[in-house]
Amino acid sequence: MLKNKIKKEDNSIEKILESFKNNLSSVELYFDRFGEIAVEEDEGAFKKKAEFIEKCFEDVGIDLKSLEDEEKGEENNNSQTDKITENPNGKRFNLTEQDLKKLIRSFGKHPKISEKNFEILSSSSFLVLNNYFEYLLADLLTYYYLKFKSSLNSKELKVSLKDLGEYDSIEELEKSLIYKEVESMLVELTFDGLLAHFEDHLSISLVDDIINWEVIKECRERRHIIVHNASVVNKKYLTRTGNPNKLKIGDKINVTKDYFKQAFTEFRLAGLLLCYNCWGKWDKDN
Repeated sequence: MLKNKIKKEDNSIEKILESFKNNLSSVELYFDRFGEIAVEEDEGAFKKKAEFIEKCFEDVGIDLKSLEDEEKGEENNNSQTDKITENPNGKRFNLTEQDLKKLIRSFGKHPKISEKNFEILSSSSFLVLNNYFEYLLADLLTYYYLKFKSSLNSKELKVSLKDLGEYDSIEELEKSLIYKEVESMLVELTFDGLLAHFEDHLSISLVDDIINWEVIKECRERRHIIVHNASVVNKKYLTRTGNPNKLKIGDKINVTKDYFKQAFTEFRLAGLLLCYNCWGKWDKDN
């Protein structure tokens, strides 16, 4: 995976930064452009269903709109049964058994509303946003270890005789081992572990006074919930995040427009500042 992400020897922090900014611009454009369309589709589907239900009642002689207008002016609290069986003139509807059967059959044919379009779009955009930030961390780690190979001298990197035959030079082998090492870090380390690696081993400031890492960590955990637990809150999520949104186990978690914008802003700020700090530390001549 990482071989395709960093190919050229003249790669720089500047190029990594530009790639990150372009990736975020694309996901923001996607979310903004298609978000409005998704909302319109959802609203259209609900309107269509409401119109269908109203038509079903009209077919058996019940005018729901008139009943709603009447209920607004009523002071007494009639039961739902009374309300649905009385017309605006106070006369009871004479619903025959045939009328009731017709109404039930009609409900069985109501238009199905597919999964909410906006929910699908916002969740997918949110997952891509998380992925782009993870790609940035991978790019920065790979750049560092490609440039400062000696930092891995004390680490035991295993290679088989079969692997040796696949490379034309020691340099190619070194690169391959570094790609594998970074991939292992991404898999084996938690998100907190990755951040600690930047701060403790690579001496990169996390700028805690500017970046709200707690928001980003919650985004990471929300991403796991969406992907691995059908968007349902579990104990692990509550424990790892401190439950800032006061959710309960079993609650369905979602990505609203405001939430996405907040996450986007925080991921973008964190990515930019990380890049600038790495640039100043590892690439001062450029």
